[in-house]
Amino acid sequence: MKKRLANAGVIWWCGAILVVGVFGVGCSDLPKYPGKGDAGVKDGGKPDGKGGATDGASRRDGGSGGAGGTSRLSASVGGSTSGASSTWMGGRSGGLPLPGGQSNSSSSYDAGVDGPLPAGGSTGMVSSNGGNAGGTRVGGGGGGGPSSSGGTGGRSASSARDGGYDLPSDRPVDPTRCTTADTCPAPTTGNGTAVCQGGTCSIICNAGYHRCGNTCASDTSTASCGSSCTPCAAPASSGIATCSGNPLTCGIRCDNGYHACGSSCVVNGSTSLNSCGNSCTVCQAPANGTVSCNGRNCVQACNANYHLCNGTCIPNNSIEGCGPASCTPCRVPANGSATCNGTTCGFECHSNYHKCGNDCFSNTDPDHCGSACRVCPGDINGRSVCVAGECRVECNSGFHWCENIGRCVSDGSTWIGSCGNNCLVCPTATGAVATCDGNACHLEYYQCQNNMALCGTDCVPQDDQHCGPNCSDCTALSVPTNVHAICQGNACVMVCNSGFNNCAAEGATPLCYSQASTSLEHCGGSCTPCPDPGSLGTVTCSGTPPTCHIQCNKNAHRCGDEGTTCYANTDPEHCGSECKVCSTTIAHAIPACINNQCDFTCEPNYHRCQDNTCQPDDSNEFCGPDCQSCDTAAGESCIEGVCTVALVPNDGV
Repeated sequence: MKKRLANAGVIWWCGAILVVGVFGVGCSDLPKYPGKGDAGVKDGGKPDGKGGATDGASRRDGGSGGAGGTSRLSASVGGSTSGASSTWMGGRSGGLPLPGGQSNSSSSYDAGVDGPLPAGGSTGMVSSNGGNAGGTRVGGGGGGGPSSSGGTGGRSASSARDGGYDLPSDRPVDPTRCTTADTCPAPTTGNGTAVCQGGTCSIICNAGYHRCGNTCASDTSTASCGSSCTPCAAPASSGIATCSGNPLTCGIRCDNGYHACGSSCVVNGSTSLNSCGNSCTVCQAPANGTVSCNGRNCVQACNANYHLCNGTCIPNNSIEGCGPASCTPCRVPANGSATCNGTTCGFECHSNYHKCGNDCFSNTDPDHCGSACRVCPGDINGRSVCVAGECRVECNSGFHWCENIGRCVSDGSTWIGSCGNNCLVCPTATGAVATCDGNACHLEYYQCQNNMALCGTDCVPQDDQHCGPNCSDCTALSVPTNVHAICQGNACVMVCNSGFNNCAAEGATPLCYSQASTSLEHCGGSCTPCPDPGSLGTVTCSGTPPTCHIQCNKNAHRCGDEGTTCYANTDPEHCGSECKVCSTTIAHAIPACINNQCDFTCEPNYHRCQDNTCQPDDSNEFCGPDCQSCDTAAGESCIEGVCTVALVPNDGV
């Protein structure tokens, strides 16, 4: 029957909102049910738009306003047209052709047979025709009667709002909804069971399986490893994908002769820079260099004029490794900076410093003055300084420097060789005596007086170049090393240079020794040698200024702060840090120093007993190291430190 064919072709579907607040979708009851058409006739055409045909429409027309009637908004749709009506697709709404209802066929009794919606029927206006199904307006189709009787209005699946009856019992249902598991499909691959949870079909997989859509997939399969539904990625070649571990995770296993590097299998002994050798190492080229792989390790090399140091290519002229192969930094002197010419290290001094040997010294250092690095001589009334590479003297308070004579002169000097504070040399004249009052020079025309020397026809002040009655030039005399001559007491006298000590007897030629000497014979310019500490110690000369230092051996000590000799720690004449002289009144005892304390030992053939006495080794009362008393009544005697019973010789009886 055409009625059954139409029902068989229907898929259960309740409409969706096509235009919110305007149209709904109806579900058409395809079979003819006696009496249901009356519901539409009775209510058809009412202003509220419930069911049937409108009042002004012929019943045979049935689809002009059937199944929903005419609402206050616009004409509803649904119902079936008659004959070759110009209204196609089963009714019109507001003059627009809408889906649902009978097609142009003239003899069909069943509305919705050829309607374009899956469930037939027509969409209804908002709050006008059909019923309401769960909030979605499902306008009842106009089907259910012949073209002359008008269709029935639909009814919702829960509560009828607009005319019509409940859906028939043979209406198709949603396959995903359930009440028991018997109606739910099992997993397509097995390994699980169907369940009904909360009115919805689902599946539960067996242990070792997990759900992937409608299937139960193996936890250990590389196609669905762990809880994943995505296959494990296999290496492009030379290996396979794996699923292992706890938790289960995807991995790879490489063929013999290959090893895993990330998601790839790489041949053993690879020379690739991205996977060197067997360790997946990515070879990195150093800056200013290159890198290669020998199948085992990354091999770095440097560009021309660079060399490798700890994985870095440094220039051959770098102070961090000077030369084509060195990785040793150049020495940086204090107050200077290192340099490298590409082969050897050097250095430059900072501003206001200059080179002396392998170090940099201040340009004002009087012990390393100028490019010659000379030690500036001092003055008895001043101290040496270095200015602009030249030695100078800064005079003590109350003195001033006189360049013309090269020494410090007292302020307010009355010496005519450096008169006053201006280093004035008083003029002289024959037969005159020059004087200075501490401020200015004066001439007194007399014969040369004391402290004056006649030089030619002039009386001149006594000085190093005009000394004594013969006007001797002391500075021209031949003198020993580190000695110079001065005029003193109208005679030239030799004295040691500044910084040296005279160790000669008074009146003898000076023996001058440097105050910086580290010699043991003249340490610090001393006129006496450093003391001899004896065989148990050593002496050195060091420090600033240099001084003698005595160091005793491990098992020896000095006596007192001023002591210069090292004595053994066991010396009874110098015992302990107080260097006591040990003595004893104990008979047959010998004084001794033990553990830095005075003690005693016993003479040969005597031994010490607990009562701090010395007893004969063969004493029967103090026998042996324990000083045991022998039982002489029992025949014991002390023999070799042991109480022993003497054996009676066997007379042969």
